[in-house]
Amino acid sequence: MLTRRHLIALAAAPALAPPLRIRAARAQTAKGDFPHRPVRIIVPVAAGGPTDIVARMLGEKLSKMWGQQVVIENKGGAGTNLGNEYAAQSDPDGYTILFATASLAVNTSLYRSLSYDPIADFAPVSLVTQLAYFVFVPNSSPAHSIKELIDYAKSRPGRLTIASPAPAARRSWPRCCSCKWPASR
Repeated sequence: MLTRRHLIALAAAPALAPPLRIRAARAQTAKGDFPHRPVRIIVPVAAGGPTDIVARMLGEKLSKMWGQQVVIENKGGAGTNLGNEYAAQSDPDGYTILFATASLAVNTSLYRSLSYDPIADFAPVSLVTQLAYFVFVPNSSPAHSIKELIDYAKSRPGRLTIASPAPAARRSWPRCCSCKWPASR
């Protein structure tokens, strides 16, 4: 039986399999004294999931490299928009880092208006990891592939349900497979 703990470990495995290698960051100062105070990593999801775990691993490595405290701040909510907005409104001094997820790019098409611009307000620094996503159905389901699941959902418009850890995923899944799902509760 696949337990929640096994599922989280399975989802985090691709991130943990290769050793986490981080090049020493160099601030653009003459003395190279960055950082001289604690650095915050804003994680726009709740604590405890794979994104948070990888961010904490990164924070630990950066703290050792820099000899400076790295603080993880989880600011989950609104499909990561709360954390993204918080980071966008922070001083652009290098002491606040957004540990962004793919939703930073996706949210522009899911929300009518955002208080931040993912292109103008953020500068990409590094791809830290890639996580695998899984789709599960009950063993009794007639769908045993994505194609079969999409066909099954299309043949029963509005009658199937989907579970997801993020509201945005519940809205984007029907769009990607042209299906009609019941409204989220």
